[in-house]
Parts: sequence; C-alpha cells; structure tokens
Amino acid sequence: MRHLWHWAMAGALVVTLVHPGSTALADDLPAPVLGSYNDFGNTGLLQMPNARMAPDGEFAIGSSYVWPYTRYYVTSQFLPWLQGTFRFTSIANRDYGPASKTGQSYKDKGVDVKVRLVPEGPYTPEISAGLRDVGGTGLFSSEYVAMSRRYYDFDFTLGMAWGNAGTRGDFSNPLGLAADSFKSRQASSSTGAFNNNYFRGESVALFGGIEYRTPIEGLRLKLELDGNNYQEEPQEGEFNVASRLNVGAEYQPWSWLNLGLGLERGNKAMFRLTLKSNPSTDMGVPKLIVK
Repeated sequence: MRHLWHWAMAGALVVTLVHPGSTALADDLPAPVLGSYNDFGNTGLLQMPNARMAPDGEFAIGSSYVWPYTRYYVTSQFLPWLQGTFRFTSIANRDYGPASKTGQSYKDKGVDVKVRLVPEGPYTPEISAGLRDVGGTGLFSSEYVAMSRRYYDFDFTLGMAWGNAGTRGDFSNPLGLAADSFKSRQASSSTGAFNNNYFRGESVALFGGIEYRTPIEGLRLKLELDGNNYQEEPQEGEFNVASRLNVGAEYQPWSWLNLGLGLERGNKAMFRLTLKSNPSTDMGVPKLIVK
C-alpha cells in the first residue's frame, strides 16, 4: 500500500506538470517562483533538487545537519540559468583514517553544477539538469533532470535521478537503450579528478515533491518523495529508513536569512541555516556597528 501511495503521488505530479492551465500568471498572484535551498546547498526541496534557480547574482553560504552528515556549502547563481555549489561534508559515523591517530570524522569535498534548460511558460514546466559531486572521490555523485511547475501558491516538482540520489532504482536507466555503456556505473576513488559516470547506472529513481507558500509571510512547507534508499551510502554506510517521504518547513524572517527544519527518512531530524546576499539588489546580511 505504501508503494502504491508513492506512485499515486508521482502520478498526481505528472498530471499537474503537463496540465496546460496549471501556471498561475495573473498580476494579483505572488512573484514568479524562485528556489529555496535544500540540504546540499542547491535550490531544491529537502534532499532532492528541483528545477528552480535562485535570483540572478545571489550568493549563499550555509550549513545543514541530518545524521550523520553535517554539510557546509557556498552557492552562487552565476547567471539566470547557471548555478554552482561548493560543499564540505563531515560524516560523523566514519573516522578520517585510524581513529587513534586523527580523532576526527571523515571529511569530503564536492562541487555541483545546475543548468536551466527550459524556462517555465504558459504551457511548459521549468526544466533543469544538474551534476552533484562532479569530481574528486564522488562519494555523493549524482545526476538528475527535474521539472517544476507552479499552481498558485503550490510549486510541483518531478524528476529522475542517477547515482547516489537515485539508488531507489524505480526502473531501468532509459539511456541504456541508446548504449550499453550507460548501464554500468563504476565506483570512484580518485581525488581531484572528473569521472565518466555521468547519467550512468543500471537503474534510476523518481523523485518529486510539493512546496507550499503559506499565507504566513516567509514560511514555506515542503513534502518530498526521496530517490535515495540510503543503503549504499559512502564509506559503506547503510541507514534505517522508516519512510521515503521527507517533510519540512522553511522560514525566511529577513531577505538574507533562511531557516529550515524537517523530518527525513521518517526518523531523523534535519536543521538548516542559509545566509544570502545579492549585490545587485541589496547589501545582504546587515552589519552591526558598535559605538
């Protein structure tokens, strides 16, 4: 029954995304949707990305925590259609070398790139593609295609993920029909090098979700269908997962601050804080002057 409900949710998202009347463009509605940040520091839902971009020129720095991962990220919206993220991750349940010598948790660095392919229009959803953890060890290496579409104060997302974000393996990799090389994905252990695993793997997973802009100024609620099964995590990690659905709330008390709180995997709390600045529109985080 649980799996049936997950697929019903995905089906509802498909109907919303393709329905020609599902874009609210009236003058009395809120401004066009601009993305909030997810746990990886990308514009997205909770764990998963969406197709949205941040405002052009925005610079964000922040941190998220959901056991065993503490992530620190810097994200820049270089162009209206191009976003980049640098991330540093601490893995609490794995030691960095022999525990007796280092006494610290495992550390990993990653770089993400996200590109908007199609802007949202009266009859089309916004469509973006992205690469997560594109070089180095590739512990969290993933690729995805996502489409998002707005219906008044609701923003619907549906996507497909390869790699770490797609380990649920809902169906076979469709690119395998084009070439057998797309059907296999090699584990990467190199440092500071790019891999050739992009959009490869035996299977892929669906992900999606709904973001609701509440009547309370600055408050958004998020519901997400996760594509990761958390049984193939880095450093031989394997987590107990009570639910594929993640839920959360994000509050923006000021233009420069986003606070996130959620429940992920059905049994782990998530906390997130993001500071934002945009030189083209504001001065970012206010400065305190002590006299």
